[in-house]
Amino acid sequence: MTRLLFPFWSSRQRLVNLLRYCSKNSLLNQGVQVHTSNLKTRFGFDLMLSNDLINMYAKCGVVGNVPLVFDRMFERNMLFLTILMCGHLQICNVKETLSLFFQMMMFSCFKPNEYTFSKNFKACGILNVLEIGMQNHCMIILYGFD
Repeated sequence: MTRLLFPFWSSRQRLVNLLRYCSKNSLLNQGVQVHTSNLKTRFGFDLMLSNDLINMYAKCGVVGNVPLVFDRMFERNMLFLTILMCGHLQICNVKETLSLFFQMMMFSCFKPNEYTFSKNFKACGILNVLEIGMQNHCMIILYGFD
């Protein structure tokens, strides 16, 4: 049984700071405790906290817990999708990274940013799919990131 590292926090900023600390140091058990505390507060559906939760799970290599956060989000943004792509890259699920990118391009209103494109390039390099990388480069030019 793990020792409770963090007591219950009521401040949104403290929850954000704790999640970022857990992400940075790969403290999954403590991050889950922060997630539980977050659910008990009025901040449970906050966009920034949700993105930080997803980031914590991704950096700890537990992408399977992301639906727990995703299903409760009222609002989703580009950062969420990019963090999820990073999580899949981190656990070497490279095909899922590309799949998320294509789903985002086809079915969402979000436009990729430079960081999203860089993750897509990394996935293309790992899988050695030059053609998709070249398409990615064309999209970068179209979006004005050249």
